[in-house]
Amino acid sequence: ISKGVEPKGALLALLWAALFCFTATLFFFKLGSYQTLTLTEGYVAVPAREMLRTGDWLVPRFGGSPRLEKPPLAYWLVGSLGWLRGEINEFIVRLPAAFASLCLVGLMGLWGTKWYGSRAGLCAGFIQASMTYMISLGRRGMIDVPLSFLTTLTLYLVAGLFDESSSAARGSAVNPSPKKLSLWIIFFLLGVASLAKPFIGPALVLISATSFLMIQRRFREIMYLANPVGVITFALFTLA
Repeated sequence: ISKGVEPKGALLALLWAALFCFTATLFFFKLGSYQTLTLTEGYVAVPAREMLRTGDWLVPRFGGSPRLEKPPLAYWLVGSLGWLRGEINEFIVRLPAAFASLCLVGLMGLWGTKWYGSRAGLCAGFIQASMTYMISLGRRGMIDVPLSFLTTLTLYLVAGLFDESSSAARGSAVNPSPKKLSLWIIFFLLGVASLAKPFIGPALVLISATSFLMIQRRFREIMYLANPVGVITFALFTLA
């Protein structure tokens, strides 16, 4: 693509298809057969298998003993896929991370396109797909990439929410409040992120959002982050 030229029409569709094929091949090719499960993946696979065997989806267990060191989202994802497939194997254990990797690449491409155009979006998607972090963890049965996707999706929604309120404010004397439903969705996603790893995702999102609004001197909108229904939803997930 020439510098400064935005791809359009058939060329744009071809480039997006190429990015999709590249990403899908990178993360799904021989996903279940390139190596046996690592020790870390075993700590995800065994509790998920125990959930299927015992029917107890509330308390994760490893070898019959409760395993409460980690929140249960990874076990629930693998266990649910195993229930649908009828077994838990290497492919099933790694599928959530691979699928989250594909979604994360698409999200970064969409975000780049929305803010800077299709050329930047394609580059953002390719950079995301080819990062060492993604190549290393996107094919492993760990919760890190799904957590990254949840965190990035929440940041995308937060950025869009306050960008819309800022645009609306420029046309009126009153700074409008962000939509309550959107805030509830944001806190819901933060709660789900807490079921992956506690406090990491929420801390990244809320600190980033608060810092941005403070730098912009939009102090009133910081208070809108304390949406009561959203905070209660997030607290229920986190405390559970």
